[in-house]
Amino acid sequence: MENSRASVCKAVLLALVAAILVGVTMMAANAPVAGQSDDDDADEARRPVTISPSDLLQSADRKNIERIVNELKAFGATAAVVVQRVDAPAVDSNATAAELYEDRPVESAPDAGDGLLVLVEIPLGAHQATTVGFAAGPNFYPRGGITPERLSALVATEAQPLIDRSNIGDSIVSMMQWIAVIQLFEPSPRVELTDQQSTLNRALNQVAAPILVFLAASLVGVAFWSTRRTRRAGNDLPEAADDALDAVQAGALARGRADDATLTGALLGLYGHGAAAVAATRRDVATLRLLDAAHIDAPSDQLAWDVTSPLADPATRQVSASRLRQLSDIWPIAAREMERNLEARGLFDPHARRMDAIIALLAMLAAAAAVLLIIPTLLARAGAAIGAEILLLGVAFVVWQWSRHRSWTTARGSSALHNWRKVHTGDDPRRVLFDVITRQDRAMDNRFVTVRGPGGEASFRPINGLITTVRNFGRT
Repeated sequence: MENSRASVCKAVLLALVAAILVGVTMMAANAPVAGQSDDDDADEARRPVTISPSDLLQSADRKNIERIVNELKAFGATAAVVVQRVDAPAVDSNATAAELYEDRPVESAPDAGDGLLVLVEIPLGAHQATTVGFAAGPNFYPRGGITPERLSALVATEAQPLIDRSNIGDSIVSMMQWIAVIQLFEPSPRVELTDQQSTLNRALNQVAAPILVFLAASLVGVAFWSTRRTRRAGNDLPEAADDALDAVQAGALARGRADDATLTGALLGLYGHGAAAVAATRRDVATLRLLDAAHIDAPSDQLAWDVTSPLADPATRQVSASRLRQLSDIWPIAAREMERNLEARGLFDPHARRMDAIIALLAMLAAAAAVLLIIPTLLARAGAAIGAEILLLGVAFVVWQWSRHRSWTTARGSSALHNWRKVHTGDDPRRVLFDVITRQDRAMDNRFVTVRGPGGEASFRPINGLITTVRNFGRT
């Protein structure tokens, strides 16, 4: 009996202790902590999405809105959304949004002024009268595709149809999704030109652009005119005998210049006529040894001898590969002598060199004019002028390059070359040398070894080494 009474007392005591603990726990949970209320209010003010009261939207809608706002922030666009309940339909949500923005600026950093505040006001008991307002910092709109006009159109086309069906959460989510898309992926709106830009635009498009096109056409016209002038040069001179041409001169006529390829031919001509020998060192580097000037029977051979002999070793009469490369400094003088010889016979245009310099100067001046106008045309967004500048730059570059490589051969020179090629064909040593100079067939370099040398036929490698050595030091 006594044991039963003790068990009951123990159970009652445990129940009483449990009740006391529960009561204390509930009181502690409901009791405010010092400073907690103010901190919560501050945290709420700093949140990118503020909903008042908190149950105004579903939890899923709030999470979607927060996700979109955070994505915008990750891509450099700062935004905040405020959804609040009002007693009556708002008269001007934009004005209310502006007031909120002044109290709580939306920006990526203090005083940045680069954020957008979206305010949604939902009237009590009249959800279909919900209004949307926007307030933006002074530096927000130039940073992306969003404009006030696009925001207004977005509310009308995306948000309002859902608001009319009282789908407030869906309307806000859809609107924010489109804001993100437009801000991140739509092109920035075209800023209207200022009065000064408009004046400059008209001047560039209506005055400068036609002038630039005219300059481009003039450069092309000058190029064609110089070509016709070159072809007609020398017609007043007496006819020259076709057989007066040697292989090197014929090669110069074919190439249009007495360039480095003609030097290669002139050196090989010395070998072919027995005035020089070609050998290779242990490293297969080609060398040229001068033999006897009595074997020279062509003007180009004599010219090559005069150019090469100062470079030869006095004891061995040998010109090393390193000395051969020094011909790049001497050959232009000898080439000018060959050109004068051809000019005197009406085969080269005597004014071509000066004309090329003038054309190159005109091309550079035209290009400089186009370059100087690039910045003004970009500032004024003068499309026609930009197109004309690109055209002039392209034409100037092409004409400049053409002037550096165009042929100086006259019509008489072309006729003499044609007659010379009809006479010298096949394995004629002079034709083989001509083909080496003009590179009509790379195999011609190999064929030249069959040309008579001072000791009979030579091996291919020294001859090919000589050709390579000479051609590598300059343009060919």
